[in-house]
Amino acid sequence: MNIEYLQEFLMLSKTHSYSKACDLLYMNQSTLSKHIKTLEADLNVALFDRNTRNVTLTSYGEQLLPYAEKICDLNYKYQHELSQKKNNALSIGAIPSMAQYGIVDIILKFKEKYPDFKIMIDEMDSKDLKKNILTGTNELAFMRIFNTPFYMDDGSTDNIVYIPYFHDYLVALIPKTHPLYGEKELTLHQLEDSRLCLLQKNTLQYDVCINAFQAANIIPNIFYVSHRVNNIIEMSKNGNCIALLLTPPYSEHADIQRIVETNFSVAKVNPEITSTLSLCYKKDIALSYPAKKFIEYFKKEIDKINTNKSR
Repeated sequence: MNIEYLQEFLMLSKTHSYSKACDLLYMNQSTLSKHIKTLEADLNVALFDRNTRNVTLTSYGEQLLPYAEKICDLNYKYQHELSQKKNNALSIGAIPSMAQYGIVDIILKFKEKYPDFKIMIDEMDSKDLKKNILTGTNELAFMRIFNTPFYMDDGSTDNIVYIPYFHDYLVALIPKTHPLYGEKELTLHQLEDSRLCLLQKNTLQYDVCINAFQAANIIPNIFYVSHRVNNIIEMSKNGNCIALLLTPPYSEHADIQRIVETNFSVAKVNPEITSTLSLCYKKDIALSYPAKKFIEYFKKEIDKINTNKSR
């Protein structure tokens, strides 16, 4: 049985007209008629009643219809997945601090296991990564979601699948020369009079921090912002400012960690601001073969990490 003939059968059953079906199928009427007759001969039944003004299905045609739809749908899905497998391209988005979370190592090890895959990596803030996932610009993305009332999502995250990877929280890095040095926990009101160093404006982390201060009716004294954690820490150390950062990433970077241990005390921020870094993809889409293999590989890596932590 020719699947193309089944597709033509479905089109004719929908249009009830040979001429309309031919226009949509870009073929002539004699060819379509020949294909339908061949299909009927293969099944040894009449599929259409040609004695009416409009072409209508016979009882045999009605019985074939749901099976033809399933066969053609499965054929489309298979062809789609096959073409994506041949393409072997995978676009992954990730936050700028992905190296500190071990994401770079995971991607490189995956590439070693599947050298034929073409992997493209886009580095940007979580707000932009979410847009890329929803629009299909990136098929997968490592992005963070803040678990806090200080950031209200627009609901679009409901269309995204999350595979949790890392949980972190906001801390205040206090330089030795600062009056609050040595404090183990700080409220937002205690930070009101201090100069602050934050992640760059228009980032999700910056928005969450600003929203938290606004909720407490505080106008924060923002002294410096940057995309780079090491620049924020250096400015905080030399400018006697308090840096508000997530841990990790700074605690996962050996050089930065040594600077922090030598020059700062670390205090938890109250109220607590936490986030979850996850591997994400859009719901209800047919993932490419490389994307499926990456998700499978990533889940195994998470299991290894969790097993090592439990020992």
